[in-house]
Amino acid sequence: MYVGTKPGNFTPDKSPTIKRITKWSEAAGISNWDWTNMSDPDHLEKIKDCKVIAMGNEVSDYFDVADVEHLKVPHPSGLNRMWNNPELEPKVIEEIRGFTNQ
Repeated sequence: MYVGTKPGNFTPDKSPTIKRITKWSEAAGISNWDWTNMSDPDHLEKIKDCKVIAMGNEVSDYFDVADVEHLKVPHPSGLNRMWNNPELEPKVIEEIRGFTNQ
């Protein structure tokens, strides 16, 4: 379960963030995945029994305080300058693959 902070400005079929996490999931061999946002009042219920992937610092910090096991990845937004490093995305995909196969 990918978790972000709040919905973006795009519908899911047009969202660059959803496109990126779809790419990650496919490359990591994950066929069944979903996402939610911390702004969803039911987000803690939705992540029960899921491998949680926290997208960005804010989400990861929240899960640290809530003692929720998770993998922190850089926020997938194209505005995140970390994605200017072409070596980052393959590393993130490998981290996701390793975490979800535990």
